[in-house]
Amino acid sequence: MEHWRSEFSGLLSEFRRNNGNVASERTKDATAEAVNAFMKVLHEMGYKVQKLSNVGDRHITAVVREWFLNRGLRPKTIQNYVSRLKVVFAQIGKPNLVRSWQDYLPEVPAEQLVIKTAAEKSKGFTANGVDVASCIAAADRANERFGLMLRLELAFGLRREEVLHCRPWIADRGSDLRVYPGEGKNGRPRDIPIEYEHQRQILKYVQSKIGKTKHLGWDYDGNGKPANIKKNLKRYSDLARRIGATKENLGVTLHGLRAQFAENQALFKAFVPTTLGGTTSNLPKDELKFRQTEVSLMLGHDRDYITAAYYGDLIRKQSSDEQARFRAVIAEGVLALQAQGVDDRPPEECRKDVHVLVDLLASEDDVEISLAKAYQLWKVHSARFGLDWAPLETGIRQALEAAAIHVARRLPAQQAPR
Repeated sequence: MEHWRSEFSGLLSEFRRNNGNVASERTKDATAEAVNAFMKVLHEMGYKVQKLSNVGDRHITAVVREWFLNRGLRPKTIQNYVSRLKVVFAQIGKPNLVRSWQDYLPEVPAEQLVIKTAAEKSKGFTANGVDVASCIAAADRANERFGLMLRLELAFGLRREEVLHCRPWIADRGSDLRVYPGEGKNGRPRDIPIEYEHQRQILKYVQSKIGKTKHLGWDYDGNGKPANIKKNLKRYSDLARRIGATKENLGVTLHGLRAQFAENQALFKAFVPTTLGGTTSNLPKDELKFRQTEVSLMLGHDRDYITAAYYGDLIRKQSSDEQARFRAVIAEGVLALQAQGVDDRPPEECRKDVHVLVDLLASEDDVEISLAKAYQLWKVHSARFGLDWAPLETGIRQALEAAAIHVARRLPAQQAPR
């Protein structure tokens, strides 16, 4: 056992709150989670600290910055971890070691450090002007397995550790992709439905690149020695930094692929999430809650409202004239395309789908739109999946609405990772 574990185990057995009362089991569990998360990242970053009593300010600083800048932990999560670390170190005689977590990020604008339970701005790649396909291509060039991991994160919402554990052939249960016990957060298993053509295509591609019993995590480290999950996590983070996929460089982290998966699932389930500009929903309250719960379960959460952290609070505010509202959104998107000089004609292989889009808009919402503009809006939507052209499946109307909003916002194009 590592020295810090035995040290912490003894401390936890008599752990007390700040007010001196004996801590509950729930508090002890939460504190253990924070300390484990801290020490895990510290060791992954190469620090060889083996005793909590040897932890200093530079270690706290390094981990908090790693959590926020590179791993995309939410401010609320970081605040919780840091507050629990403060209690722990106070009880081992270092009451002034841990500062306010915002102090470790002096260069970050204060508004980015505000604790919010619901996302107000998209954490996904596309909404932040980052090209998903280019990022995955950069990952492929850096390391083939790394590129495969990013594909599954986007298509199935897998967490970083889950994708490292994933054995694509064994996880494929036909109608679902299974996260087995011990592979997910807190060891919880789940089945992620394989409902859409692009998911099956991506999974098939990943399977073609990996042995039938192999997991995606690397078998050996860079020195040719057998790897383990700790080494693989570090290698994953190193590769992310190598291709520039960090919050500092792109404004998003690779965890944003999971957020984009959640947004994509919302569109498939026929509602536009707040982070993509959604303002109304004509779905009945119970139906909206049901669809939100479905997305939550895909992400590995039991609580339906947890999806707010990924794509904002769902606003059920019916428009007095839904068709007029929708027509205005599409018209604004078309004007934005014109202003940007975008007028590409659909290639022959896409024409059938584009005619479907034009006919759908005309019949359901009395929207007249050219083939070229319908083609461009669907191209914007397709980019959310890292595809040149996404199949027309469910939530088509919502996908076009989100694409029109995205174009109208004219997000500045950022450089894709190299």
